Amino acid sequence: MQEFLYFVTGSSIMPFLETAPEYRILIDFNPEAIDNNSLPIARTCFKQLLIPFFHYGNDPQILEEKLGIAVALGGSAGFGFE
Repeated sequence: MQEFLYFVTGSSIMPFLETAPEYRILIDFNPEAIDNNSLPIARTCFKQLLIPFFHYGNDPQILEEKLGIAVALGGSAGFGFE
């Protein structure tokens, strides 16, 4: 969970919701992803996760696999806000 949070937000620490009730992670679809090899994309500035549109054959296991790859590859990137 911490790796996912870091991938999407650039921080592995979630704020206290009492002090930041507007804190949200936006999940959206990416119509520009062209095939089943496309990985989910994170935009840390917007706390946004873009999932390839109409790909993975509506198979949640493939989505989980692709998201795991994206998180693992993106784990060394980011800005390290803590």
